Amino acid sequence: AYANPKQMCSRTEWLRDRFNLSPSESHILLALFDAGPPGVTREWMIEHVPGKDAECRENIVAVVIFRLRKKLGCPESIINIRGHGYVLGKSAFVMLTGLYK
Repeated sequence: AYANPKQMCSRTEWLRDRFNLSPSESHILLALFDAGPPGVTREWMIEHVPGKDAECRENIVAVVIFRLRKKLGCPESIINIRGHGYVLGKSAFVMLTGLYK
């Protein structure tokens, strides 16, 4: 719902190489980038990360967000919107926008 899968393919590979991301990390980072200011709901992330059950996927989402913040070099790179989900921080959005040019 957040991006055209064909467009995501080459960008996903580029992000994986640039930031040494796992498939789940690059998928969620692209979803956050494409969603812009509204962000991505936690429920969407839970549905779209691999895992056997919802509880397992909830833990995976928390770990992926933690790792992305670390790999992007700033805790504020992904902001938690209480009761909604996550949004890409302004500095991370600007950085990624500049890298795509």
